[in-house]
Amino acid sequence: MSGFNLGTTTELAMVAIRVKDRDKMIDFYRDLIGFVLKGEENALAIMGTVEDKSEALWLEESLQNFQQALAQTQQTVEETIPYFTKSLQKDIEAFKFQAEPRLARINEQVEEMNHHIASLPVQNETKKK
Repeated sequence: MSGFNLGTTTELAMVAIRVKDRDKMIDFYRDLIGFVLKGEENALAIMGTVEDKSEALWLEESLQNFQQALAQTQQTVEETIPYFTKSLQKDIEAFKFQAEPRLARINEQVEEMNHHIASLPVQNETKKK
């Protein structure tokens, strides 16, 4: 299927339609018209026939629906971030609680090693000829 024949000289290769509910329109064109879904990208659905590799129909969800989805996403983020931040702060505090005694012990051992190193006698080895 290279396109729809609209007479002897006119051919329609692809149609793009802006829709309110892309998923419902995918169902319609698949179930009633017989198109297959060839790909999806963001708010765009690309449909065509099984026999042909070309894209006969693009269904694009309207900007209004996109804006509504964006507003919903922003609201979800605003509701989720405080919980996530609080949880992360608790994790950091727990880590500090566990790490601070360990770091103190490491520092004590380093000081002890430095003290032992400083108290070692210095050996001068001179070569006799």
